[in-house]
Amino acid sequence: MMNALAGAINRAGPIVKGRMSKKMKAVICAAVGVVVCFSATCVLHFSWEWMGKSLFAAVFSAVNESVWEHIKILCIPYLLWGAAEYYILRPDWKAAVTARSVGVICLIALSISTFYIYSGVWGSSVLWVDIALALINITISELMFHRTMSTYRESSGLFPVWLALLSAVVIMILCFTASPPQIGLFKDYSTGLFGLELRP
Repeated sequence: MMNALAGAINRAGPIVKGRMSKKMKAVICAAVGVVVCFSATCVLHFSWEWMGKSLFAAVFSAVNESVWEHIKILCIPYLLWGAAEYYILRPDWKAAVTARSVGVICLIALSISTFYIYSGVWGSSVLWVDIALALINITISELMFHRTMSTYRESSGLFPVWLALLSAVVIMILCFTASPPQIGLFKDYSTGLFGLELRP
């Protein structure tokens, strides 16, 4: 049994001369990233209320129960963790930016599609399902980040596209709480309000 366990550890990512292999370091970063991002998302769900509904808190917290505000509090920790992973893993910076762009687009697409599909089938949203889907979507997106980074080829010429998409996501996160488009994605269906609108 011990030999089997040792073999599994060696296959997962051997420690060579006291230094952790790149593969093992990436696996640990991915696992820690999922925990950190999910925990931070839970905190940001309530931080606007905790901080007295300040405009500063509104930048990074959920200010209502719209789908967009939940996407925002998923994306912010995910993007910040990307900076931490860059420091830890020291990859090529273009590979890191491209991979994080792929991951965050994946996170947004999964969040929108899974929510509307399940709530449409179920007839309403359910808290424990929302929580489970958030964890699953973060996990898939973090895996996509590592997969993309490991297969990145600068010769593909797609870096400017992914950089533009990442920039667009950051701009939307910064702007759409204060000035949300008047569509269902940004509407809090419990109040009928958008963004920072106050109840009459």
